[in-house]
Amino acid sequence: YMGDVVKLLERHQHVRDAELRSLYARRTGRKDKRLLLSGLKPDDGVVWAVKKSLAYIDSNRERVNALAVSKAWNVGLHRKVYKIALLTLPLQTPIDKRRCIWLAYLGRSLPDVDFAKLRAAAASEKTGYEELIEMDVDRALDTIPDLDSRVVKEMLQMYSLHNKNLSYCQGMNYVLGYLVIALKDEQLAFRVFVHLMDTYLFYLVRDDFAQMKTFYYTIDRLVVIFLPDLAAHFKAEHLDTSCYATSWIVTIFTYCFQHTPKSYFLEQIWDLFLLYGWRAVFQVILYILTVNKEHLLTLKFEELLKFLADIPRSELFTNRTVEFSLNGGEGDPPRELQICLLYTSPSPRDRQKSRMPSSA
Repeated sequence: YMGDVVKLLERHQHVRDAELRSLYARRTGRKDKRLLLSGLKPDDGVVWAVKKSLAYIDSNRERVNALAVSKAWNVGLHRKVYKIALLTLPLQTPIDKRRCIWLAYLGRSLPDVDFAKLRAAAASEKTGYEELIEMDVDRALDTIPDLDSRVVKEMLQMYSLHNKNLSYCQGMNYVLGYLVIALKDEQLAFRVFVHLMDTYLFYLVRDDFAQMKTFYYTIDRLVVIFLPDLAAHFKAEHLDTSCYATSWIVTIFTYCFQHTPKSYFLEQIWDLFLLYGWRAVFQVILYILTVNKEHLLTLKFEELLKFLADIPRSELFTNRTVEFSLNGGEGDPPRELQICLLYTSPSPRDRQKSRMPSSA
């Protein structure tokens, strides 16, 4: 079947080659028939065509088989194949299978870390965060089954030595604890944690969480645009985004697993986060607000705070049926998760006016 697809697509390769030549000519002002743009080679047209066709192949096994055709195919198709695999996973997929796909998708992006060296250093060096780490881990993770809190403390200490520009901040204990449980391998969990910190979380928490203002603004604008009646209600009750969204963002919803160690909804959130980064978190927040909108509209300020704080204990996270699936097992997320983010940061006009989320 894959062979038939490739033959069909190769017949259209000349179309892609022509596009590349035309783009090269426009950018360089030269009419060169060679595919020199961005280091592309003639066979990249086939890889590009196969990549476009992957979504129309019914079997994940067939898609994975495409990676074995050649090195060029493996390099060019790797992330796309496993991205589709994650988006089409049924809701009740065991975490063991999800773990394999997460690691396959991240693949080459995981950093090389000398785990043994860092562990030895953590046993002898002090960073000044030891008491805070111990307090946070004991408070949040000490009672979770199948999680050795001593391991989490040690790994957080290791990270504080690995990245001395950040060292440690609250919320990291939940993220690392969840990775240790989900990946069931300390070294892999630490490498993934380092990757996520370097790629996403360091950008967020540096400079005393200065970037959080932009995140609050983004959420405010999304609620105003897509849930205007709820935005008006929040404003009338003086409910600022920081009152409910901070812990969701900083922990990437992992603080829920202290109440619900096994949550299909949380696993799906992480599918999306690994694929789309912070955009997925914004979309999930909008989805949560949409699902609970009618009830939220009936609540006053203190009731809103309590209800939103208890979301991790709610049926949304604890229900283990397809009722609350983000993709229903069919690969088509609900409308709330398909929206285009119109505002990812304050506009130049709003920056000039120093407009903060509370005034959105």
